[in-house]
Amino acid sequence: MQIDLRTVSIKPLRHTFDNIARRAGDTTGLLKRWGGYFRAKAHDRADAAEGWPGLSAATREKLEQTRTSSVTVAGEIRKSYGSKLDSYLKLQQSKGTPSAAADIAELRRLRSGGRVERDAKGKKAAAWGGSKAIDRLRKRLAKAQDQRAAGKRATVGGDKRRSERHKLLGSVARQITWSVEGNTVKALSRVPWSAVHNDGGSVGNGATVPQRNFLRIDASDKQELSKIALEHFTGTGSR
Repeated sequence: MQIDLRTVSIKPLRHTFDNIARRAGDTTGLLKRWGGYFRAKAHDRADAAEGWPGLSAATREKLEQTRTSSVTVAGEIRKSYGSKLDSYLKLQQSKGTPSAAADIAELRRLRSGGRVERDAKGKKAAAWGGSKAIDRLRKRLAKAQDQRAAGKRATVGGDKRRSERHKLLGSVARQITWSVEGNTVKALSRVPWSAVHNDGGSVGNGATVPQRNFLRIDASDKQELSKIALEHFTGTGSR
């Protein structure tokens, strides 16, 4: 999906962009500023999620099942993460890292279901003197184990907030790129499913995705783009 900014009206200058381009010559600098503005604006819209409908129960469940966290919702070390961390620690051991042997032993214990030792107050994971990776893992496991002991579903890191505040779409907005081609700047998202979220529409199995519009040009954008153009051609403001 993409939006072509070439034909945006520059009302304060009373010219279309084509007329300005003919008079001013090289417009690359202005187009780059427009591209940067538009990418930042799309990012802000996705983060704010103003007026957006919440994610469906099915989508939230899918996010729960496909988390990339080191700890699962069951409060266990994710197998893929555990394997990668094990390989990394063994590599560190081959390089002579002093704490590697203890780190490997601790990872093996935790993967087999061992509980995390707590600090003097009994609330947080006791400090780990080895690698930072094992220390972070112990903290996440301690939180998950406490939640499971209380009969709750484990939530770790920012995963729950991500699904509730549309962080999924926030990551799409951050991948928006722009390019200058002649007298045109194009802002686009290369993520295949970004268009259906931006525009709304039907997907497979008869499901409908509501519109969550982050890539668009509205009246306030036209005013801001006009202001940027005026500053650029008159030499006022920062470039």
